[in-house]
Amino acid sequence: MPRRPVFPAICLAAGLLLAAPAALALTQEEAAALVTERYGVEVLRTQADQIDGQRVWLLTVMEPGGTSNSAFRVTRLAVDRDTGDLVPSFRHGANSGYQVPGSGGRFTRDTVQPSRAAGTVWR
Repeated sequence: MPRRPVFPAICLAAGLLLAAPAALALTQEEAAALVTERYGVEVLRTQADQIDGQRVWLLTVMEPGGTSNSAFRVTRLAVDRDTGDLVPSFRHGANSGYQVPGSGGRFTRDTVQPSRAAGTVWR
């Protein structure tokens, strides 16, 4: 019985393992369908981005109409491309306790209360 070469089989298995994370990543359509199904919202727009080095889909979503105060409310959600989980909007920081995405930690008294920069003190 002739021996079959083992090297091609090992290369094939290694290639499949390396390609697996890319194959598991969510597409835009899959992320939109997942969020629509889980949260009952309509996805208006999807955009690729990164948050702290983590690849995410940013989804602009609208809640359905109705008689509640949240009817037609538009919100932006971040979904991890690899797991499909929501990425929290607030992250704990060392100095302020938390950091809002996109702020870069630039909150000061003058940016939070612009009137303070003008010299007016509110009490």
